[in-house]
Amino acid sequence: MPTSGRTPKQALAALNQAALSIASEVSLEKVLKQITDSARDLAGARYAALGVPDAEGRMEKFVTSGIDSDQADSIPHRPLGLGVLGVIMRESRSIRLPRVGDDPRAVGFPPGHPPMDSFLGVPIMAGNQVLGNLYLTDKAVQKEDGVWIEAAEFTAADQEMVEMLAAHAAVAIQNARQYEQVGRLAIVEERSRIGMDLHDGVIQSIYAVGLILESARLQMRDEPQEADQALLLAIAGLNDAIRDIRNFILDLRPQRF
Repeated sequence: MPTSGRTPKQALAALNQAALSIASEVSLEKVLKQITDSARDLAGARYAALGVPDAEGRMEKFVTSGIDSDQADSIPHRPLGLGVLGVIMRESRSIRLPRVGDDPRAVGFPPGHPPMDSFLGVPIMAGNQVLGNLYLTDKAVQKEDGVWIEAAEFTAADQEMVEMLAAHAAVAIQNARQYEQVGRLAIVEERSRIGMDLHDGVIQSIYAVGLILESARLQMRDEPQEADQALLLAIAGLNDAIRDIRNFILDLRPQRF
């Protein structure tokens, strides 16, 4: 459940802990989820989401927090970047509203979407590049008796806290993307190496077996003993090739003894 009503010192400590948690992840999916959960907690929001646009500005990824799987499955499609969400994506600036439905730019919610009132949207920027947008709705506060109630709206302090988190989030997203890119390059390089090893080793061995079999076919009528020896040699060559292929499957280079 989101927490709110922190002192400034407690809020900064929570922000620092959130930044450390985000920085500890290297998987992009986990980073995005950690950012979304952390933003929801820091701002005291009932719901949170992180939208990641593609190169054309369309919503490529949409990560949620506070919505259970049944609720998420009942929504027919992810946001299309229209209404207030589209404004944040296009203008790359924070927006804070007491009731999102009252804003003239709002376009409403799709069927199955939970009702939402107070709203805070914050872009995640790296220079002039938009890496994502944080969407927080339904500010909640905890009374002394432990009961959670909806607050009137998000505060300027909430916005400042989420904007500081967004700065940390931008670095974490860039690092995760670079990590995945390095991983993809490593896979490509490994495939290239295996392809060259296959060509220089196994494929050449199978080609040599083919030549031996062709020779045995020609010797079959007039030189049966030589043909028999050639067949034995071909069988040995095929066994060597099978062994090399098994070594590749085990990610081992072929070895001849």
